[in-house]
Amino acid sequence: MTRLLTQEQEAEADRVAGEHATLRDRAAAAGYGNKLSDDDVAELRTEMSILSSQYFDLTGEVLK
Repeated sequence: MTRLLTQEQEAEADRVAGEHATLRDRAAAAGYGNKLSDDDVAELRTEMSILSSQYFDLTGEVLK
């Protein structure tokens, strides 16, 4: 992380990164199995974007 964070901020950044990774995995799995509708995948990607913005605000780094 590029910024000095408090323990609370670091814990929040870790939580956000974990949620983002979970959603990324769900979106990828849905693409392989066509288990989710396009609208559902779009919703996952929107949530991922929000989490990525939160992570950037905390750390100055971008989640991919």
